[in-house]
Amino acid sequence: MCAEATVVQTKRVAAGEGVSYGYLYRTSRESTLALIPVGYAEGIPRNATGKAEVCISGKRYPILSRIAMDQFVVDVGDASVSPGDRVVIFGDCGPSADDLAMAAETINYEIVTRVGGRFVREFIGAVEA
Repeated sequence: MCAEATVVQTKRVAAGEGVSYGYLYRTSRESTLALIPVGYAEGIPRNATGKAEVCISGKRYPILSRIAMDQFVVDVGDASVSPGDRVVIFGDCGPSADDLAMAAETINYEIVTRVGGRFVREFIGAVEA
């Protein structure tokens, strides 16, 4: 099982810029932020804020903003990340559902069963009767 999204916006910001509700995270240097349109409404646990990672273009980045209802922000530094880039929440390039569960202090079954209805479901492979 793989849960994916796409980057919807990137923004270059100065050092010390506050991010998300309550400015939970502040950039330590000039950096690029990527907005990911997935949040707790899709089943991403809020308590994974600051502890979970996602994979963009084969590289892992920590979720540093608060996980909001419909979005979160990732600091990608100087990496070449653009709107439309694939983001793996958990799945094939890692992190795994186990990784997200550990960040949220729960079990992997809770992660895979809470994936919300707003994720598009695609079944790959033949189904035998």
